[in-house]
Amino acid sequence: MDKKSLSHSLFRPASLPILEQTLSSRTKLIVTLSHGLDGHSLAEKITGHISSLSGNVAHLAIDSRKLIPTTHPAKFLQGMVAGDVSFNLTQHLPNGSISPMSYMGEAAILEIIRDRDGNPAGLILRFPLELNARRLRRDTRYEWNKKIPATLGIDFVYKIPETRSELKSILYHCTENSRLFSFSPLNISAGGMCLLLPPHVTKTAAAANFFLFLSFGHVSGKGASPFFLIGKKLGFHYDPKSNEANGLRLQFTHELDLRKSSGVICWEDIESNGSRLLRNTLPFVWQTRSDCQQIPPAI
Repeated sequence: MDKKSLSHSLFRPASLPILEQTLSSRTKLIVTLSHGLDGHSLAEKITGHISSLSGNVAHLAIDSRKLIPTTHPAKFLQGMVAGDVSFNLTQHLPNGSISPMSYMGEAAILEIIRDRDGNPAGLILRFPLELNARRLRRDTRYEWNKKIPATLGIDFVYKIPETRSELKSILYHCTENSRLFSFSPLNISAGGMCLLLPPHVTKTAAAANFFLFLSFGHVSGKGASPFFLIGKKLGFHYDPKSNEANGLRLQFTHELDLRKSSGVICWEDIESNGSRLLRNTLPFVWQTRSDCQQIPPAI
């Protein structure tokens, strides 16, 4: 990277810590240009990794190039050709949890580095001072359907049950609720669930925490322990036709630890990382769903 290129960099932009992580982890970056580097009218998708960094100016080593159709005009930043840059990076948070993130932004091309044959081998890119960030889904989401003969019960709670007596009372309400109104899961992951509810229930239940009983019964002749989960509302689910809220998106916050629970039941905090047991169970259930049998809530 020459002195001319380095003069365009800023000392400590907000995007620098993210760029430093991509450098150390050799994260793959995708640069999409509206026009190819060699003057092609087609757009070009370039895959590469950052090999050196100074401020918000980086040397991107090109790993591959591909021409793609486009109807978008060329992009310019302060008179220089620019491209859309995107990449994914896993962030390790101070509380010990991990958060998969997606980053996007427009980067100006300061220089094209060519090999001995004149082909583009690298780019000197000036990244924006800040990158647009979006949290990615942490776990695989499984779409629910009628071929999953699981037993599901829900109740609305304002405190986490602490005794087996309280738990039995909530399980009774789970059975009663299934008679009072219809509800059905839309999808589920180790970290949460999207639950379809009648509109009047959706509005009144939004302020409460959810208790969920979930059992996949016996799978392939093997006994499967039920799941007892506490969840909180992340947002509403909207009917695509009426645009009315017809359900809730839930995040699991606590899971009953059946191994440690005796007279006083024990809950594990899973808000940061989701349910390890669900993460192991869901793929197996979806692969062998024809062998599942329902069992009633019981403790």
